[in-house]
Amino acid sequence: MRALDWHPGIGQLPLSALAAAALYLLAAYFCWRVARRLGPSGTAGRSEAQVWIAIAILFLVLGICRELDIQSAVTNYWRAIARQQGWYANRQTIQPEIIGVIASAFLIASIAVLVVIWGQPRITRLATAGTLLLLTYISIRAVSFHPVDVLAQKTVLGMRWSWIFEFAGILVVILAALQRRARLAAGS
Repeated sequence: MRALDWHPGIGQLPLSALAAAALYLLAAYFCWRVARRLGPSGTAGRSEAQVWIAIAILFLVLGICRELDIQSAVTNYWRAIARQQGWYANRQTIQPEIIGVIASAFLIASIAVLVVIWGQPRITRLATAGTLLLLTYISIRAVSFHPVDVLAQKTVLGMRWSWIFEFAGILVVILAALQRRARLAAGS
């Protein structure tokens, strides 16, 4: 198999990628703080705390992966597999199907997750929905479908759409965590 053309390294990414990694880690921290504020296991806020802990862990992993550019490694790995198996030249025919499967899977998973957490406070459901939408975007982006890549590289007010999608998802979670923590501090 060909070399993956990827080398892990901290601090070797463009400023936007470093900013995204920092935001993921900040979101993880704020989510963890909410979970701690909700109290230890066995308390009334236990199930909600578990949601915030899960989001915190996920965002910690996403931040590390973003800093190390793991998405490029995964994309390059599958690209090398496709070349080795001889279907890379025809990838445009399968990529829309893969995106459809990913989007459908995340839609079903999102509905299931939101049904399970429906009794949680609205702000917790918002953080969960923001997380699920962000995961959907990341997964579709990883498939590297040309029309998606073209859209992601277009700019609005000097910002690439890829940054807008990713940063918006992260910021929804950060703002939800800050709002939930403030409400907990106020006793509501």
